Amino acid sequence: MGIQLHFIIPDNIPAYHLSAEVRRNVFLVVKEALHNIVKHSCAREVQVSVNFLQSQMIISVKDDGKGFSIDQKLSSGNGLNNMQKRIENIGGTFKIESESGHGTSITIRVNFKV
Repeated sequence: MGIQLHFIIPDNIPAYHLSAEVRRNVFLVVKEALHNIVKHSCAREVQVSVNFLQSQMIISVKDDGKGFSIDQKLSSGNGLNNMQKRIENIGGTFKIESESGHGTSITIRVNFKV
């Protein structure tokens, strides 16, 4: 059986400008997160949500998979570190939460140029 994917996106999306670099990096990080879920998580459900708060776009990707120890993963490979660097390079923040047996969540916050 496949993974159920749920998108939660507001009806009204603000008309803020995002540079090509910001769009590209956010896209690549979300793509990598979804790839990691398919490849490693054993998840049954994934939720991708996009929210707007003042001059920030907040994207979260959450799964109900097996989770992992963040300390071990951050020291064992480049994937998560590269995701964090991509977002920090565009002035955003990247947060990952995971616990063995309880899934994983990433949250990306990017400021709009107002």
